Amino acid sequence: MKHRQQRVENILKRRIAQVVQHELSDPRICGMVSITRVKVSPDLSIAHVYVSVFGASRSSGADEEENDRGELVVRALQHAAGRIQSRIKPDLKLRLMPALKFHLDESLKRAAETLELIRQVM
Repeated sequence: MKHRQQRVENILKRRIAQVVQHELSDPRICGMVSITRVKVSPDLSIAHVYVSVFGASRSSGADEEENDRGELVVRALQHAAGRIQSRIKPDLKLRLMPALKFHLDESLKRAAETLELIRQVM
């Protein structure tokens, strides 16, 4: 990975997290929203932003409900992508701002499930 690409990913991750936490007022973005990673294409035209959402209810269908809420948050973030881009653009100092594509990252959830299975076996 090129140094410039990695630098852009780090700036995007930090600034997107700040904007989501402090500057968006969309009620669909609820719970603890965490930007887990950002992958930028080699030509810096697209930034894939991976998001984890925590804070599901403790009902019997909590996993399904958490997944549904995660998808809702991702749709809300994709809807706000233009606003997020405009707030981040001054920090990047690039001619063209990468298009933001948001994805639900379930790797943390899978890791927690794996650890729980290991704990149960032991």
